[in-house]
Amino acid sequence: MLIDALTRALRESEALSAVYSKLDAGSDAALGIASSARAFAVAARFADTPQPMLVVVPGEDAASNFARSLASYVGDETVLHFPARSDYPFAPKRPDAREVARRTAAGWALQRGEEKIVVASGAALIRTLPPHEERVFAPVIFNRDTEAVDAATGEVLTFEEVERALVSRGFENTGDAIEGPGTFCVRGGVIDVFPGDTGFPVRLDFFGDEIVPSTGQTITSLDEARVFPVREYRLSGAALYKASKAAAKKAETDPVWREIFEWIDSSNDHDGVDAALPLMYDNLEILADYASSTVLT
Repeated sequence: MLIDALTRALRESEALSAVYSKLDAGSDAALGIASSARAFAVAARFADTPQPMLVVVPGEDAASNFARSLASYVGDETVLHFPARSDYPFAPKRPDAREVARRTAAGWALQRGEEKIVVASGAALIRTLPPHEERVFAPVIFNRDTEAVDAATGEVLTFEEVERALVSRGFENTGDAIEGPGTFCVRGGVIDVFPGDTGFPVRLDFFGDEIVPSTGQTITSLDEARVFPVREYRLSGAALYKASKAAAKKAETDPVWREIFEWIDSSNDHDGVDAALPLMYDNLEILADYASSTVLT
């Protein structure tokens, strides 16, 4: 790749050796360069020392553009955009499955220490997330000719358990046909699921102990399919119990919280339940807590 030749020339010039030394030592480092060269500087650092990186830029449009610029240097598969949510807690609006899945995929990559560059705006960092040790962003992984695995636990899932794993990640079973990102349907030994972070649905054909993932639009088989959550919390028993106790107190005087308490108490997922996220966990985090290295541009 062109970036490799450019990085080699940059390394030989030793122009950034002082900055790289500080970064390698885990220290803060500042570098003043033109805005047009910032994507190259980040890509060069990544090419020189591949590692998980979080890049924070001002503005959502700027974050999207910066991600595209980085991808032109290091490849689309290396760069993930962590978008800001367009919905708000308490708003009667279903979250955008594409937005949430891109966020959970990016968060999982950082948490796992994958050699990826995640780009986010400052606004995207404001919304709090579950503690990373809860592994809420873990996907369900379908391997060709092998197994369906819950990445949160490493557990191998049966056909019946796959449906429950998808529902727990915010997917809706829409009956006989999928209805867009964040939905799935089950027919015989086949599960059709539309992940939020892909442009196509995935068909999972279960044949005995084999699983063959393929796109829903072609007969092309995939070696692996990762289905990331389309919501940013998990309706686990412990989280529900904790949230229910706290919400019950608020529900005594607030009709909005009374409705949320009823949803939590029924263990059902409804638009607006993620307003109870602070009640589900003792400590919340932001995306920077998921990362080992952060770059501000």
